[in-house]
Amino acid sequence: MARGSYQTALRAHESSSGGGAAGASVIEPLDPLLPLRYADLCLAAGEDHLDTAEEMYLRACRVLPTASTWAGVGVALLRKGMLEQAEEALSEANIRDNRNPTVWAWLSLLCMLSKPARPVEADQAFEQALLHGIADTALLTELGGHFMGRGKSSLGEAAYRRALQGGVEPAATSGQTGGDEEGGEEKADRRVMLAEALVDVHRYEDALEQYRLVTEEAKQSSAVFLKAEEGLTDMSKKLGYGKVRPKGRF
Repeated sequence: MARGSYQTALRAHESSSGGGAAGASVIEPLDPLLPLRYADLCLAAGEDHLDTAEEMYLRACRVLPTASTWAGVGVALLRKGMLEQAEEALSEANIRDNRNPTVWAWLSLLCMLSKPARPVEADQAFEQALLHGIADTALLTELGGHFMGRGKSSLGEAAYRRALQGGVEPAATSGQTGGDEEGGEEKADRRVMLAEALVDVHRYEDALEQYRLVTEEAKQSSAVFLKAEEGLTDMSKKLGYGKVRPKGRF
């Protein structure tokens, strides 16, 4: 619905400016944020809209060349698998604002997806993202999964823990603003991921506490509750506590 409204506004302005389809590449909307907002919506809509997202971010760059607009180009290209071009755009974003934590986080992901992977650069970029306050829960969760897959459990733990602390699902993938607090089930899923990372680094007490929190927060009929209950029992046995009953169970 919102994506269609922005598209209509863009077309209306191009038509009133006399550009039509032929002039769309040179005529920019009066509101420089209009293509950026439309691009954010297209990017969030998935792979079928990545070409449009890239086009709109590039249009936004022509009138508002900021870290966020260049990051948007980079993310769209990354999702299309065009990693070299994505790195150029994300590097440009980093030059414009080297304290933007989301740009650092996307650079970290790009380094992990590169072939061959560049793990040292990925780790360094992630450390910068943490340093500057990354709060994009979806991106942090994605990074956590890649770190765990590489056997970097401590970095996976850091990503999942920050995702739980941040609690922000950005409306714009290229930035940190906007979004609502995540729902209870999503938070519970991330807490289980954090617990699993803690198990990998042998921090069983901390893992047990995370599993316990999930059993208190999640619906008892949910898959995440059952997974946490199983983890809680396993950690209790490993620590020699016997079976610990989750709160709310009678």
